[in-house]
Amino acid sequence: MTPQQRWQNANPLARWAHLATTSAIKKGILVRQSCAICGSTRTDFHHDPRFYDQPLRGTWLCRLHHVAEHRRLRQEGGDQ
Repeated sequence: MTPQQRWQNANPLARWAHLATTSAIKKGILVRQSCAICGSTRTDFHHDPRFYDQPLRGTWLCRLHHVAEHRRLRQEGGDQ
């Protein structure tokens, strides 16, 4: 089993939120925006772990700021 598969199995609600977001982007329900911090146009959608049950609630972040946010959450003990 790959690390990604292990994460998916251990985090079903987070996985569902990611799938719902991907679907919403493909259907035009959710439109990609620039990074909320630096304005970069190459972004990922960051889900706050407290709101995985609301998959379209999140923040657009570039890869640099997305990784930094996960690092911050891990340090606070809030990232899965």
